[in-house]
Amino acid sequence: MSGGQKAQTDFYPTPPRSVCRDRKRGFHDQYSHPPSSKPTHASVTRSQAYFDGEWRRTQRTFEVRHPGNGEVIGEVADCDPDDARRAIDAAEAALKEWRQVNPYERGQVLRRWHDLMFKHKEELAHLMTLEMGKPISETRGEVHYAASFIEWCAEEAGRIAGKRINLRFAHKRGLTVSEPVGIVYAVTPWNFPAGMITRKAAPALAAGCVIILKPAELSPMTALYLAELWLQAGGPANTFQVLPTNDAPALTQPFMDDSRVRKLTFTGSTEVGAPALPPGGGHHQARQSGTRWTRPFPDFRRRGP
Repeated sequence: MSGGQKAQTDFYPTPPRSVCRDRKRGFHDQYSHPPSSKPTHASVTRSQAYFDGEWRRTQRTFEVRHPGNGEVIGEVADCDPDDARRAIDAAEAALKEWRQVNPYERGQVLRRWHDLMFKHKEELAHLMTLEMGKPISETRGEVHYAASFIEWCAEEAGRIAGKRINLRFAHKRGLTVSEPVGIVYAVTPWNFPAGMITRKAAPALAAGCVIILKPAELSPMTALYLAELWLQAGGPANTFQVLPTNDAPALTQPFMDDSRVRKLTFTGSTEVGAPALPPGGGHHQARQSGTRWTRPFPDFRRRGP
């Protein structure tokens, strides 16, 4: 699991057989919750960042636009390096308690988060269409896709275990214990504003880690909505913090410099990843990345003294 074990998070969980049995009813129909009224822009858009235990406004904001017509759908908090340091401090305190929670209980919180996503399916779909531009049929499907990662991790949380190892001495046995890595810093792309977040956050949270997320500046509101649902599901404060920003390299630097941040997970383009994710400092940091490389050849040109 990401954050807790060394296994990669690049898995594609298949839906339970119970939801695939009757395709005529439609995928995951039993999880559908028809809205009482059509969601409006004001009811689904979000503007405040969540870190250090509160929803916070910042001195600066940046606009989020509908990619289809250029319409401004709202302004979002623009977090800075000082906000990042506050989030790390808060995450360190939250980690001490969250890692001690029974894995089965962590799985129950994730399950409630999963269920809330379907309760807010139309709102999430409407929001993703506004800020990312996908047709509503596609964004409804992404809610199911994103929730599938949470469902899988909710069920696997209780199965986190160590191993018994045979040693060369007959009277001795070796044991391994799986423990959370610690604070995870995640960077996600614009094109799957829900799916790429749950794919990173769910395994980390299930493993007992805490996560700080920097969503893409083109589609940050879905991340804020998901953090809101995590808190409603009973997720402890500061276990899942979201810091939107219009300056990814500046916000990311404190995470690269702080030894308390033990894992980095990044998905995005090379153009974003190269300046935002410089080589690590003097401490070890486990990393996962999914950049889009534009050439298959290594570049050996000298880049500095």
